[in-house]
Amino acid sequence: MVLPPKSSVTPKTPFLLISLVSSLWSASDMFKSMSNQSNYKSARGFDAEIILKTDDKGDSVVDRVVFLKKPKG
Repeated sequence: MVLPPKSSVTPKTPFLLISLVSSLWSASDMFKSMSNQSNYKSARGFDAEIILKTDDKGDSVVDRVVFLKKPKG
């Protein structure tokens, strides 16, 4: 009978495997959050003006959103 050498990567308990999966899940959430934050960085130099209009029923609805470059200073 031939036994392969024990690997140091093999989890000895199921808790180690659960911990690894949990860590990967947390890292995935962190990368998603960082990606979402980078989407907003390009809008930092602008103000948004939301123009409303009244529809046929008398409700206020968004007609358009206009982005205006912020003045420096």
